[in-house]
Amino acid sequence: MVVNHADNLKVVNSLTTEISSIDLRSALFGVGRRWWVVASCIVIALILGYGQKSGFSSSQNDKFTAFQKVYEPVIETDELGIVKVEPSSIVPVPSFDNQLEILRSPETLQRIQEQTGLDTVVEITRSEPKFTIVNTIDQLNNNVSFLATGTPSYTFRCIGTSADVCEPMITAFVAETEKLRKESILVGLDSGIALLNGLIEQESANLATASSEERSAHTAQVVDLTVKRNALTTARDQITGKMLLISEDSWGFGGQSSDGAASTYGFAASVGLIIGLLIALQLAAIDRRVRYAWQIQRLGAELHVLGSPFPRSDEAQRVALASALRAGREQGRTSSLIVATDPSLTPFAQQVLGMNPDMPGSVISTIDQGSLPELARNTNGVIVLAKAGVTTRRDLAETLGLVTSGGAHLLGVALID
Repeated sequence: MVVNHADNLKVVNSLTTEISSIDLRSALFGVGRRWWVVASCIVIALILGYGQKSGFSSSQNDKFTAFQKVYEPVIETDELGIVKVEPSSIVPVPSFDNQLEILRSPETLQRIQEQTGLDTVVEITRSEPKFTIVNTIDQLNNNVSFLATGTPSYTFRCIGTSADVCEPMITAFVAETEKLRKESILVGLDSGIALLNGLIEQESANLATASSEERSAHTAQVVDLTVKRNALTTARDQITGKMLLISEDSWGFGGQSSDGAASTYGFAASVGLIIGLLIALQLAAIDRRVRYAWQIQRLGAELHVLGSPFPRSDEAQRVALASALRAGREQGRTSSLIVATDPSLTPFAQQVLGMNPDMPGSVISTIDQGSLPELARNTNGVIVLAKAGVTTRRDLAETLGLVTSGGAHLLGVALID
């Protein structure tokens, strides 16, 4: 008899697909089984909300003011375009994004708080540049060109009880931002100047050895590079990193409103619900135990669920499995084999075999060296028992692969409670 190893590989491959993917259906059923987790999180959130409302009522009545200032940085390298030096070629070091991370770092905040003697916090954001499509579109190569428009702005926002605790902090952070911008642009200009100096030296050397026909081109190149280097040197002396104040605003908030209690409890319940759902989903996602018949069928389209699609171990389930073994005998299988994925299923499996006394059969509860000869018999009609809520999909798929490797006929899988 020829063993179809391709069919056996399907079972193993379906194991990989099943285990590595997130089963949404299992997750939803898992949340339903863990409703108490969601309910507990809601209750805990309400208790914490009550404690915050009652324990910090005095602070809830405090009124705060948000102070916000928006600055636009002066682009001090735009004039380089006059001498055909692309301003975007001047790369600041560190980049503007990394400068923002430095400004947001706890070290910078602590240093500025020590300078000002204040403990308020300033939130800093930087707007992204906008892009527009350039009129010239390269239809031949399917290319579209984009042009950056507008200048990114910096927003400094502080929340405090008065302007006295916010204004000095915002001013200090603006000065720190200008300092970082200046230093980074100077590093970019220095790199450009160093590059141009090297090119000028190279062209000058070429000019000394060039023929009379080539001297004109090398001379023009030296002049062009010198003009660009001088432009970068002049621009370097004028870099300040300065930013212009575009707008400033302030607004008040806080204090206890008449509907404060309802909104507090509503918010707490919403947070508890979200956290509870996330915890339940996480628990369901990592739970790989077989509980439903459709989870078995997802391991392979060729798998059959024998007996009831719901977990049970009563007389009706035993009769159904015994009938499946007799049907296997009609298909040419001369012996029966029941593989229990959990040792507790052994008595149930023996009861099923006892219902077909005229047909030799055996039960395997542990696949080891001693059970390999029995698994290797290709005359077996095999039933695999999965214990609901205990057997994992990995264990079941691994068992199926081992059972069918010897060519035995897999009658199906039964779900036992």
